[in-house]
Amino acid sequence: MSAQVFEMSRDIDGMLAERKFPFPFYYVPERAQIAQTAPTQIHFMRSREATDLVGAPQGQQKNPRKVYTRRLAVDVIVYAAATDPGAMLQEHEGLCDQIVDALVCAIDTWCTHGKAGEPEYLEMRYLSAAELGGLEAWPGVVYLLRFRIGRGVTAKTYLGEAKPTAAIQNIDTSYTVALAPEVVE
Repeated sequence: MSAQVFEMSRDIDGMLAERKFPFPFYYVPERAQIAQTAPTQIHFMRSREATDLVGAPQGQQKNPRKVYTRRLAVDVIVYAAATDPGAMLQEHEGLCDQIVDALVCAIDTWCTHGKAGEPEYLEMRYLSAAELGGLEAWPGVVYLLRFRIGRGVTAKTYLGEAKPTAAIQNIDTSYTVALAPEVVE
């Protein structure tokens, strides 16, 4: 599940790099703080504020193993700061809009290549100073792009480590216990 979002972040990072976008991508566990002097960067994460949804399976043909479709909520936070000396708000917003447009195109490409169905956009907006958690003085803008992507839910065997099933052999677990003699004074 989160592996799908991580894979998506890596693929989209590659797509934007091919289009000469030089900004670093990070897959983070939740909205991460950045330094006041940090350059433009993009953070992918599973959303902690939007819900995942479960629905009927989707696809061209029936798949007896596919029980449901689970739509995972994803947040992408764009921290955009234009590097021009004395850059003003419109320069920061212009850079941010260019990145967000490229992200929307890359997300659509990734999803329509059979990875996740059509993306469902939930929220796209600049964050307010109150939502920035201490970045009020950061010289740029912060943009939230929130959407859902689909994944098939199938009935399958657990893929992680199982409980131990073997008994330990040739180990003596018995103990000899004796009472300590009474001390008479």
